Amino acid sequence: MMSALDQDRGFLIRIGAFFSPLVADLRPADASWASRSLLSSIREVMLGMIAVWQLVMVLAAGVSVGWSAWPVMVGNLGLAAAAVLALRRFPNMPVWPLPVVMAALGLVGYLSSGDLASVLVFASCWQINFASCAVGLLVFRPAAVPLVFVLAVSVSGGILLWLPSWGADLPVSIIITQLSIILALRYGVPPLFALAKHRDEEEHRSAEAIERAEIAQRTSRQIAEESRVLHDTAVNTLGAIANGGLGVAHADHVRMQCANDLRALEDLQGDRSGSRPAALQLIEALQSSWIMVRRSGASDEQLTQALSQVSIARLTGFAGAVREIVTNAAKHSGVPHLDASVRISGSRLSVEIRDDGVGFDAAAVDLRGLTHSVRERAELHGFSATVDSVPGGGTTAALALHLSQAATSPVPRVVPPPRVEDTIRSLQQRAALLWAGGVTMVSIVLSAANPANYRLSALLLIATMIISVLLIRFSPRQGGAFWSSMVLVSAPSFIFVCAAATTEFGTSQAIHWQALAPTAPFVWLLAHRRRRGVWAATVLWILTATTVMFLGLPSTRDGLAIVATALAVGLGFALVWARFQTAVARLCFGTAAAEQRTFWANLDTSAARAAQRTYLRWIDTGLDSAMQLMRDIVEERRDARELETQIACGNEERYLRQVIQVGPQLIRLAPRLFPAMRRAHDQEIELTLRLGDQDAPNHDTARRIVGEVTAAIDTAAATDRVAVSLFPVHDGLQLTLVHTSGAPARPHTSQLLFHVPEEAQAARSAAQHTE
Repeated sequence: MMSALDQDRGFLIRIGAFFSPLVADLRPADASWASRSLLSSIREVMLGMIAVWQLVMVLAAGVSVGWSAWPVMVGNLGLAAAAVLALRRFPNMPVWPLPVVMAALGLVGYLSSGDLASVLVFASCWQINFASCAVGLLVFRPAAVPLVFVLAVSVSGGILLWLPSWGADLPVSIIITQLSIILALRYGVPPLFALAKHRDEEEHRSAEAIERAEIAQRTSRQIAEESRVLHDTAVNTLGAIANGGLGVAHADHVRMQCANDLRALEDLQGDRSGSRPAALQLIEALQSSWIMVRRSGASDEQLTQALSQVSIARLTGFAGAVREIVTNAAKHSGVPHLDASVRISGSRLSVEIRDDGVGFDAAAVDLRGLTHSVRERAELHGFSATVDSVPGGGTTAALALHLSQAATSPVPRVVPPPRVEDTIRSLQQRAALLWAGGVTMVSIVLSAANPANYRLSALLLIATMIISVLLIRFSPRQGGAFWSSMVLVSAPSFIFVCAAATTEFGTSQAIHWQALAPTAPFVWLLAHRRRRGVWAATVLWILTATTVMFLGLPSTRDGLAIVATALAVGLGFALVWARFQTAVARLCFGTAAAEQRTFWANLDTSAARAAQRTYLRWIDTGLDSAMQLMRDIVEERRDARELETQIACGNEERYLRQVIQVGPQLIRLAPRLFPAMRRAHDQEIELTLRLGDQDAPNHDTARRIVGEVTAAIDTAAATDRVAVSLFPVHDGLQLTLVHTSGAPARPHTSQLLFHVPEEAQAARSAAQHTE
């Protein structure tokens, strides 16, 4: 049970949370595109409203007072100009002085007219109301509430001091109204910001997931390409030497090929930031120590110049495909030479490699190497590659690469429109609900505070607003909403009539006319994009006001002007709201697109750095022994024709083929497997890996799996064989170890099951379902 102290502490926390919006800084921290778009939209619309309302004030001053009110008109025009400058030219300009000036000009409007029933006084009341709205929507610092209170008290004090005949009714109403407005805004704005912040957090999590996936994908592609390079160079060369025969008959050719492959391995183990010129990869791929390449067409200088604008990744893939075709011709064609034609035509590089060898039947020959090294590269890097062959008629391979970087470079991606659209719709609808609720609460407070509103029309106004808010909150979003829509379409006109009747159609207590009350249901129609409903409500609202005026219900000229002004206030705010929705949509799309362009640019940089760091993988794999072996051949410390050298090359070839079997998708397993593989290699233990593409679910599982493999290697002796199989089963990963030793062979098999957590299994199933 909770102690009394805990209960008191909890009560104080709840009290503090309730009052925190009044003293907190409401600006969202670490704002992303949704929050920034919302803030910018509010600022843009409020400054526009301030500027437009000053024109209304100028018109009201002209109607009520005439040209003798020119100082007021000049002040209003100056304030309008300042708002436009803050909106268009000075986006970082402090805007809190503008509401202060608005309130001051409202007081000046009172003093200039002196008549409570005039249009200027009515417009000045709304000038002060809009000043408080501007503070609530432009000043999110803790000083907002005290600032509005000071302004309200100052205006009320000025009326009591300079217009004592008006009595205390208006000053008290001003203070109550302004405090109601600022309180409604201080409590209404945080939920809107909370929604924007929630969207920002979702976007941030999504961006982090995309970044991790994209970097992993690009790094995997880089490792896959480097694995192909390893296969096409060192593995093929070591295999050719191990097989002996004609492949090692010419020692000079063997040493030249080993020197080329040695450079390729050094590149794999070197930091990519200082790689050799990219064009050199293609030039070297068109050379071979195993077969004579008769090259024609573009020179090395022309190639270097033409390839200067091609990305290194694309050129590496293209050069790798050319190298594999040349190597296949050397191994299988049975002829001493081949022809390579290199042509540059406009923005296209074409390479055709032709031999007059034995050829092959594609349907009858295993083309796994060709598919792995050529076709996969072509699909990945966006170049074309075709291979045509006829048994006994030779083989022709044609490759073509676009030299224009722009033609194949990825277009910066932006947030998908449905995602932004969903955020925009949520912000607009949440804002509409908060506005409707806030206006209704203010209307209730004002009606209760003013005895003049104790009429049936005022009660009907409040009841209609409450019904509208309940329909907005609980009516179905789609389908079955016909009657609620009809009520909301007709509600603005009915509320307008009730507000007019409460003030005797502008002839009595017009300063208490609740001109914004009809906007409560109207903004819902705007937010839900009910175009026909918006047009119907607008036309009905205008016809209702026009009918009131033409029926002569306002008995005075000022009453007619006040009815027209009240209509302008309501419809003007509706236009402001429509402008707010447009601004939210425009800024959300623009800000999201700009942020996403920045995101992808930064991701490209991070992915490039991650790809450059793949050299650490090849350091861990232990290429040193293969490199040393080829270096000994190049420097003539070993002879490729000797049996000992051929056996050593065979061992290195088998080891490197095992290295290639460790796919780049094994992010957690690979870094731990490589040291174990090196240990087996150094101890002359024949290690065979059969791995699926399922990585360990976490680093602890990877550590335990590799620990079992290492233990099996440690118990083996030289020349023993250890076979490792790791494949996914229904509830985890099954590890099978087969240790074969002695003569005759005595295999020992052990199996272990490593359970995968349920969340990892769900993620794997989702990924497989997506694929």
